[in-house]
Amino acid sequence: MRGLARHFRAAPALSLLVLALAACIDHQDNLAGGPPGTSPPGGTGTPSALAATSDGTTAVADWQAGEVPLGAKATTTVFFTNVGEQPTKPLQLALGGTNASEFAVDAASSTCSSAELAPGTQCHVGLVFAPTGSTPGARTAQLDVLGAANGFALALAGTATPAPTGGITVDMTALDLGPTQLGKHSIGNVVATNTGTASVALAAPRVTGDSSFGVAGFDCGTSLAPGASCTISVQFSPVRPGAVPGTLLIGGAAVKLAGIGERQIVVTVTGPGAVSATPNNLTCDQTSCSGLFPGDVVLTATPGAGASFAGWSPLCDANPTCTLPRDNSPQVVVHASFTTSTIAHVTITMPGPAPGAVFFAELEGTDRLPVCTHTCTVAVTPGSHLTVSGYTPSTFAGWTAPGCTDPTSHDCDLGAITHDVAVSVSFQRDERELTTIIPRAIVTGLVFAPDGDLIVADHLGVSKLGLDGAVVWTVALASGARDLATDSAGHIYGASNTGAGVFALAADGTALWTRTDLTASATTLGVGAYQNTVVASLDGSVIAVKVSGKVQVLDGAGHDRFTTSGPSSGLAVGADNSIGVGVDAGGFLALARFDASGNPLDGLPSLPGNTSAALAFDAGGNLGAYIGGFGSETLSLNPPTGNPAFVKVAHTSEGDPIATAVAFDGATNVIGARGLFADHQGSGLHIDLVSRTGTTLWSHDKTGAIDLFNALNCDLVTPAALATHGQLVAFGGAWGAFGFSPWIQVYTMPAGQ
Repeated sequence: MRGLARHFRAAPALSLLVLALAACIDHQDNLAGGPPGTSPPGGTGTPSALAATSDGTTAVADWQAGEVPLGAKATTTVFFTNVGEQPTKPLQLALGGTNASEFAVDAASSTCSSAELAPGTQCHVGLVFAPTGSTPGARTAQLDVLGAANGFALALAGTATPAPTGGITVDMTALDLGPTQLGKHSIGNVVATNTGTASVALAAPRVTGDSSFGVAGFDCGTSLAPGASCTISVQFSPVRPGAVPGTLLIGGAAVKLAGIGERQIVVTVTGPGAVSATPNNLTCDQTSCSGLFPGDVVLTATPGAGASFAGWSPLCDANPTCTLPRDNSPQVVVHASFTTSTIAHVTITMPGPAPGAVFFAELEGTDRLPVCTHTCTVAVTPGSHLTVSGYTPSTFAGWTAPGCTDPTSHDCDLGAITHDVAVSVSFQRDERELTTIIPRAIVTGLVFAPDGDLIVADHLGVSKLGLDGAVVWTVALASGARDLATDSAGHIYGASNTGAGVFALAADGTALWTRTDLTASATTLGVGAYQNTVVASLDGSVIAVKVSGKVQVLDGAGHDRFTTSGPSSGLAVGADNSIGVGVDAGGFLALARFDASGNPLDGLPSLPGNTSAALAFDAGGNLGAYIGGFGSETLSLNPPTGNPAFVKVAHTSEGDPIATAVAFDGATNVIGARGLFADHQGSGLHIDLVSRTGTTLWSHDKTGAIDLFNALNCDLVTPAALATHGQLVAFGGAWGAFGFSPWIQVYTMPAGQ
């Protein structure tokens, strides 16, 4: 029978029964005088012996913990019963084996340690399997329970599996929200799913890239359980026409966003004719229609049988083809008029490389004078006497038309128009002219951006233009803008065109700050009007504004630094952030200087003249000054100390003071610009490039054709701004009749002087 007891753990389901039976037989053997030594010394009955069960009744020989992820744990409780007839000694628990460190006894749920079990009583041990490390696989150990006559060894085993992971995936890699009209929005949904085996903490989804995209809503919460999904709603509200990119980020996953902003073009038509639009072939026929367009739109007017095209309004001219400028307006309305009267046609072509305009004078049967800025056809009543006049900010090169034989005359008298007539006018570039741009409105401020593009102010706001005239961006300002300055970072500073206001914009046109309590001074003197009202240091930390009776100096954030007292004429900021101020000193201009904190510095010698002064510092602290007076204008270069490097005086006829402007090119030569005659209205423009020693390197006159324009009481050339960038110099202002002919011209200066 003792042999049967030794195989107890081989048949765990019968262990309790076998042990009890063995004890009974041994007891009977002892009563019957069985073999000696079956009872321990000092006691009677069978020795103490331990049996293990999982629930107090079901025998076990080991614990199979099963699969447990790394970093997790499994637990169980094993019961030990004294199946002998004598008590155990105090029990001791010991873990051993290959992976003993990954198994443990839970003391809080164990009662066996140090317990002395009487026959038939039991205790229990709490076991823990907590695999560690980074390698999955089988783990083994052994729990030894000591203190009974036979002791007990419980085999322990488990399998470590990979730790659970969390991961966010999205149901798409790209979301295209398609065409959407400016001022409206579209919504698209993205579903995010946790495909891992652990919860994932989530931050709020966000959108990067264009501000036209945003997160409209989401139901993800702050974490996402394994296998769970949530929805993110993305809103597309385009602020400009054209393709718009962006990216949605959620829990490490990214979705590319795309959309197209569209303007609504509304076309109305009166009279027998039709208008088509490209792209998308929109057609209107004696009615009103509309379409959505993501980019440039070209309208073409086609008269009906026996009809003629009378013109567009309020945009474009008498040309049947109208290219609508691209802007950020949600809706553009254009009207096309056709007439059924018997007509003759005058076709104007402009084959030259420079832009210009043709004005129609003495045109009967119309309430306005048409203007053509490129090839166009105008309908006239047969028998009407017609004179056309060609003007350009560049060089007029003459007419090719019957009866127009004087190549220098801007006017061409076509006489009585009895049939269709075709004429052409040639406009050529000026000497050293790189390009001429016809902007949207009269230029009231002009600077170069650090990247070589032009920053232009007008009564509508501020725009950035390429040298080809392409619009990079436009910022609308309710009070318009003028008097621009910029720093090396491309920040833009200027004044409101009407009323109070000084502002700063970032290089992309984003508003930085506005001071509505300051009103920059303004003057009507052509070039001098817009050069020295707002100036800025290269690092953008010093902004000086000419206001009534003083100069207000600000820091780069628009906060006050200091104020000078007394009226000023001319203003500049040097590379060392010092401020130069021209002060009327009784027929002379005194040049005062201050540091960025308002402390006075040594001034410069006074210069003759005291009106419309223009000032500019070069990188070495030399001050260029162009000072207007009554009958003479003085251009000078003034070192920080000592006498001027040169002083050049231009004598003009007595009369009103002439507007002036001054700047430096990339070779630090001095560029001066002034009105050509004493009467700045319709006078033209004179440009000088002067070396640092006073040698004139290049000069150019842009004469005004006073015969037409003075009769209409309008300016021919009113340059409002002078800007330089390396060897490029740009002038901008207004030219032509009726006050609606803006211009910007860019010249290339000689290099290496």
